[in-house]
Amino acid sequence: MSINVKMPVDQISIDPRLQIRAAISVQVAGDYAESMRNDVSMPPVAVFFDGQTHWLADGFHRIKAAAMAGIAEISADVRDGSFRDALRHALGANADKRRAVEAALADPEWGALSNRKIAGLCRVSHAFVNIIRSESGNVSTSTTGAGASEPSKTPYRNRYGRIVGMNPTNIGKGRRKAPAPPPAPPAMELPDLHEPPRPCPFCLKTDTRLGFDDGTGTHRVFCVACTAIGPGGNTEERAVFEWNCRQ
Repeated sequence: MSINVKMPVDQISIDPRLQIRAAISVQVAGDYAESMRNDVSMPPVAVFFDGQTHWLADGFHRIKAAAMAGIAEISADVRDGSFRDALRHALGANADKRRAVEAALADPEWGALSNRKIAGLCRVSHAFVNIIRSESGNVSTSTTGAGASEPSKTPYRNRYGRIVGMNPTNIGKGRRKAPAPPPAPPAMELPDLHEPPRPCPFCLKTDTRLGFDDGTGTHRVFCVACTAIGPGGNTEERAVFEWNCRQ
């Protein structure tokens, strides 16, 4: 049950354990304060009342803004509940989801819950909880430890026709790793475009010349000794390059 009332700011208990954000942004609080001075309607803060204390669960920036604007009363959604109820609400209402999950994992009771239950508590995905749990080294006691229940086994028929139980948690364990791919062959070293003609690959003589083939309109390297002719090129450098590639 909750009621929306105008409540004195000084009657609301501001406990740092319920502030999930790393810090209050003075700029954000200042913008809120300016809006309050201009009578802009703001959402009510969330407060839990345990019969003695009004615990602030959501709205720390608005409370700070009210103090900056000199406003004595603020709209509040007051609900029946304990400090733990206020903390549970704060975990799900806060925009800093990482700190919310970290706070839940650090809690002795909630830290032992499964990833999916913590995800529902903080309103995040269970995959996100799994990442934060792995980083923090927190291991859920709901699936491990001396008091953990034996994992269920899935029945199946083996190759001998017998019905046996298989533990699905062992799937994938002991599987051989894929062999590493072979190293890439070294890149072939191409001759320099500006390198002089190399010896003839046929007779190994060094008496080579550059000439121009009028029939094809290309430059070519030829061997004077054995009359071997190299591939044509549109420039002398290209003709030398093609000749050297044949070595």
